[in-house]
Amino acid sequence: MSNGDDDKQPMSQIQVREIQKQAVSHFAKITIAAFFAFIGVAGLGLWFYAEKLIEDYLKSKGVVPVGAVIALDDPNGCATLGPAWSDAGFAGRFVVGADPNDRDFSYRSARGSKSAALDARHMPQVYVRVISINSGGGNGLPGIESIGFVPITGNVIVGGNEKPTPLDTMPPYVALHFCKRVK
Repeated sequence: MSNGDDDKQPMSQIQVREIQKQAVSHFAKITIAAFFAFIGVAGLGLWFYAEKLIEDYLKSKGVVPVGAVIALDDPNGCATLGPAWSDAGFAGRFVVGADPNDRDFSYRSARGSKSAALDARHMPQVYVRVISINSGGGNGLPGIESIGFVPITGNVIVGGNEKPTPLDTMPPYVALHFCKRVK
């Protein structure tokens, strides 16, 4: 009867080298996989760290510069954006581009009104030449020969203003919150 030790045959050197080669290959695969897993975990940790740094940097520097004004379509107004924002002070106004060559549109100028009434001061001068129309005997009836905006001679009635006051008007608008970044 054999105890099993008799069935073992010595391995040849070729078999030993093949086993060694397979062991080294298997160890190399595990080592490379572990290395890439370590790099992945380290890279993920670095990403979370860098993401926080980037977020903090953008908050400190601001994606929107201090002094920028944005229109916000939110019923809560500028409070929605946080403490770095405040009301821009444009309530009841529409915004136009500043023009350094036009005093009416110079930077931060504010003009116009919510309502306007048309009256005589807004009307240009009108010249009306009145003539007498004779209807076949008797007194002549007054009639209008011409109406114009340039001076004419003769029996003239003048109405309106030589330099009429412009009529302020408000264009169509939509009311939004204008928020200014202050920090």
